Amino acid sequence: MTRIAVIGAGQTGATAALGLLNRGHEVSLYSDRSPQNLFENTPATGTAVMYGEALAVEARLGMNTYRDVAPPIDGITGLLLSEPGMELMRISGEFGSELRGVGVDTRIRSFDRMNEFIRMGGRFVVDEVTTDNIDDIAAAHDLTLVSTGKGGLSAMFARDDERSDYTEPQRYLAMITVTGLPVDETAFTHRSDAGGRHNALSIVGGLGESIWCPYLHKTNGPSWSFLALARPGTEWEARLSAPTSADEMLTAITDLHREYLPWDAADVERMEVLTSDRHSWLKGRVLPIVREAVGHTPGGRAVMSLGDTSIAFDPIGAQGAQSGIKQAGFYVDAIADHDGPFDAAWMAATFDGYYERYGRAANLVTKLFLEQAAGGPVNELLITAAAGDSRVASALYGMLATPQRSLPIDSVDAALAWISRAVDDGDPQAVLDRAAASIADALRAHTEGRAFFARPELSLR
Repeated sequence: MTRIAVIGAGQTGATAALGLLNRGHEVSLYSDRSPQNLFENTPATGTAVMYGEALAVEARLGMNTYRDVAPPIDGITGLLLSEPGMELMRISGEFGSELRGVGVDTRIRSFDRMNEFIRMGGRFVVDEVTTDNIDDIAAAHDLTLVSTGKGGLSAMFARDDERSDYTEPQRYLAMITVTGLPVDETAFTHRSDAGGRHNALSIVGGLGESIWCPYLHKTNGPSWSFLALARPGTEWEARLSAPTSADEMLTAITDLHREYLPWDAADVERMEVLTSDRHSWLKGRVLPIVREAVGHTPGGRAVMSLGDTSIAFDPIGAQGAQSGIKQAGFYVDAIADHDGPFDAAWMAATFDGYYERYGRAANLVTKLFLEQAAGGPVNELLITAAAGDSRVASALYGMLATPQRSLPIDSVDAALAWISRAVDDGDPQAVLDRAAASIADALRAHTEGRAFFARPELSLR
């Protein structure tokens, strides 16, 4: 029986540990806290929205997808401004039944899977693993997966310069979970007929992005999760980095909407802080990076990276949680199929297989949404066409669920061919012409002092 250690009991680590245990391996799951402590005393690590393909991996591993209890995410309605005040494009698309997603508090998944792991007979060890004691763990197991960067563990895995595009964080991030607004089609009705069954995305050129996501909170149930992504050095970064409490963060977000995102301000004014969760908010930066699959303990033993320790994503592309689950599923299968030592060569080859199947495209779609039109003519074509036809919008947002089906798109001709396929082999130029006409309407409205995006009336409070 293969002896496997998983270090880190977050969503990805707990999923891998339970998946491996269910396959008949002898698994030890290491965490610096008990399941209850993690559930009660840590923040959720992002909105953790997952779409159809990642949810299918969970189902295949025999795990709860939470689709029966979490509010559904049927699509995305995005409103784009070329600069503050210049309302330019509306891009609304549907995921369809195959790709439909859910946003679930990471603490729910981790807590449920840790407890199921223990119930099934897995060895759960509460201990702080660092570079001082990881060598003993690796020596006692046939394979050690490292799914946390705590204790200096991430430093064991070198940056992969060829696969890493950035050397600095690309956004300042602020997240909060709130209540007070229904999580259904009666919210954000000015955006689309789907209302709150869509993620509500706004992109403001030069400043950043914001997104409201239907969300299943660990104790409040259906709620709203908000994520703001401020470009470095902007006023948005200054405002979003200042709050020191959930109340201050919600006030900053509400003020930001009144000034920069007025179409959503009336709905945002109804939001309330979750008093039951003192960890309902967070802020900070993430450096997008790909690390080497293989690290070595101080004693020279090979260990393998997993989840954020392998690839850290900027959350704008919604790839972090999804990639971690897909990677866990890929590794569970690869371990079951392997007959031989789990040495450094196997670790590197297995990660390369995962990266080529999922990771590379996940990085590309993140880069597409990070750089947007500034990323070059291909990006500009894809985004512009999405404003000209809802089928293209659906295909563009579908990249968040299954980026490998579309990416890479590395030339203008390839982009035009992709647009044509999205509209049932129609004329891509006709799509771009419709987008150009819509943009012309937006520019005309701006010149005449009229709003281009629909918006409800603000309250007087």
